[in-house]
Amino acid sequence: MKFFSDKTKSVEIQSFEQWKEVFIKKDTNSHWKEGRSACSLAHFICDNCGEEQIIEKVNSILQKDEVESLDEVESLDEGIIEFENKFDDFRNGRIQDLSIWGKTKKGKKIYIGVEAKVDEKFDNKTLKDAFEYAKKY
Repeated sequence: MKFFSDKTKSVEIQSFEQWKEVFIKKDTNSHWKEGRSACSLAHFICDNCGEEQIIEKVNSILQKDEVESLDEVESLDEGIIEFENKFDDFRNGRIQDLSIWGKTKKGKKIYIGVEAKVDEKFDNKTLKDAFEYAKKY
């Protein structure tokens, strides 16, 4: 998968350091810190086989049951960091930490919006606790 700075694809991101440079130009240096979401996402993708893990997770979601698959990811083609999605005419769009486009083995387009959450709280719960709570319901 190729990563870009924006939808014009003017800058291809090929390393953790390039990801950092692009992020700081789009956001602020104060949001780029070790252990925080933006930096952790870059490490995940660049240093920890993030693409393969995303494909594995999406494929697990696309499984109908253990015998028959609805579809599978064929490829993740490109990603853009800090990408603004505009779904309606209401003010600004939603900025995804990472937006990914690809296709499935059955030829369907796929979009994955990644929100990196490392130490943020949800209703005074950690992400892990919020996830466990949501699975119950």
